[in-house]
Amino acid sequence: MIRCHKLIFAIILGCFLLSCRNDEEVADPDFPKTCDYSLGYFELLPESYTATPYDGVNQIIFQDSMGNEIALNDSVEIIMHQPVSYSHTDSTDYTRKRYCWYQDKKTFLFTNDSLKLTLRVSIFPTLYLDSPMEKLIKDILSINLKQEGGNPISSTIGNFVKTINQRTYPTLIPTLELDSITCLDKVFYNAQYVISPSGGGFYFYYNSTYGVIAFKDAYGKKWRFERFE
Repeated sequence: MIRCHKLIFAIILGCFLLSCRNDEEVADPDFPKTCDYSLGYFELLPESYTATPYDGVNQIIFQDSMGNEIALNDSVEIIMHQPVSYSHTDSTDYTRKRYCWYQDKKTFLFTNDSLKLTLRVSIFPTLYLDSPMEKLIKDILSINLKQEGGNPISSTIGNFVKTINQRTYPTLIPTLELDSITCLDKVFYNAQYVISPSGGGFYFYYNSTYGVIAFKDAYGKKWRFERFE
């Protein structure tokens, strides 16, 4: 058992925090006319739509060490045929090529206005960008926890990307989990630890049962999951 305030595995998922979407961009109004290659439409698998514990949840309640509670309120957005583009330098003639496609995307957005805290949870298919013409894809879960204020002024507490359906994607990234953690006297199992890319010692923990189960916010306060409402 590992206590979250003494956890020493701060680099466990360091190489896994960056979103695999960094080279992609939202398509311009002329999409897809400005594209060199149109790759079609990538749908989520039906089971991927329910790959988080947040369906039907209106609020996530977190508690601090003093028993104070905060509520993150939810809104859900499902996007069909979202336009996406990716620019890539061709290895044969070194010219810049632009690949375009449409994809499904489901997003949960949980917010707390008083703490200026935002939890964004998205599910979408992602393309194997080394060989875009092969149309190799997997469905992924992307989590971003961010807070305005604190130090630095705008802090990303953590980014997390996890494969939920491998599909035809050729490379496999292993999932690293801790057997259990104890955070503010509550035990959680099969947790994954995510550190902040912006420094400051911020972090959050995630498991498939409750989603984000604990985090250290931009002011240094620790919170842990209490319940769904």
